[in-house]
Amino acid sequence: MSYEGISRTECASATSLADLLATLKAGDLPERKRQELASAIRTAARALGRSPEIIPADGRLLASRLKEVAPAAIGISRGRWNNVRALLRTALALVQPISPGRHRNDLSPDWLALSNELGSRSDKIALSQVLHFCSTRRRLAPGRRGLTEANRTRLRPFDDRGNILALLKLPDELMRQARRHRNLQRGAVRAQLAVAIEILLMAPVRMSNLVKLDIEQNLVRPGQGRALHIVVGAEEVKNKEALEYPLPLETVDLLERYIREFRPHLTSAGNSALFPGLAGGPKNQAFFGTQISRTIRAHTGLRVHPHLFRHIGAKLYLDANPGAYEVVRRVLGHRSIDTTTSFYTGLETAAAVRHFDKTILNLRRESSVKGSKRAPLKRSEKGK
Repeated sequence: MSYEGISRTECASATSLADLLATLKAGDLPERKRQELASAIRTAARALGRSPEIIPADGRLLASRLKEVAPAAIGISRGRWNNVRALLRTALALVQPISPGRHRNDLSPDWLALSNELGSRSDKIALSQVLHFCSTRRRLAPGRRGLTEANRTRLRPFDDRGNILALLKLPDELMRQARRHRNLQRGAVRAQLAVAIEILLMAPVRMSNLVKLDIEQNLVRPGQGRALHIVVGAEEVKNKEALEYPLPLETVDLLERYIREFRPHLTSAGNSALFPGLAGGPKNQAFFGTQISRTIRAHTGLRVHPHLFRHIGAKLYLDANPGAYEVVRRVLGHRSIDTTTSFYTGLETAAAVRHFDKTILNLRRESSVKGSKRAPLKRSEKGK
């Protein structure tokens, strides 16, 4: 069966089924088990009509695609096909370990305390799924405001100018690599990631909005010139606040080059998604987010997930303009200034301390210069 959904590579740096086969070969497994798993991987690739090298080893993505395969079309029975899918899940666990079920994890201390405050057993049962969801996903503790400690830790490297420049220069570097790449599809994916990171830097939208950007609906030219805006309607935004970002010309250059030279290698006619996916329409959000994070990690050593770009943008602006929360509110699309201040108050503390220290050091240096310019007393004057 030739399945058009997996017709193009998603990311040069993503783990593929070929990588999974290599992992099996190098792993310490019984020979019979290794052969069974390898056979299942090759059968799945055959069912999708593509080489293992260009199929991402993404469990959720593969599950949704393989669900649509008719086993008779590839000459195997339904029972054998079920075994293939089960063995494939086992193989995928070697590179993407399956996390335990939500309710196998204990509640975090904050959420356990909240659970204990519930009056009746029926209330605890009714809210159990919500409590475990919030706890396992590391949602903010009850009553807590501001950035999580994990995000503060991830932002700390951006006190270093070298790390800031490494991230800011990454889109141009990825585009240069894309133009030199021998493999057209892999080069196109590199260009796609360059544009995604550039947009997150210049127009820090949420990941759900980034992945759904549509060339015809969300890229708007206000006039006859080259000016280009990203426009997202209120109905598409989490907090129902419409977004509009005029893009700088260098971002427009990058975006136009991607659409003109690289995007045609990633999709067919009729798909207007800026970041086209495997089965038409936009890319899978979770997979695209992982691609972005892995690419940044590989090229800069920094741990940056897509949503962190919103916090990075806020930090960089507040470092340069301490207290300018209204600008940050408008750029991030917060409905209330309270949301902005609750998240970012104190984020610019390090920058404020540096400004403070610079003032003190300048005063010290001025004092030293004035002292050195005083004319020394002559010996005859000292005796008077």
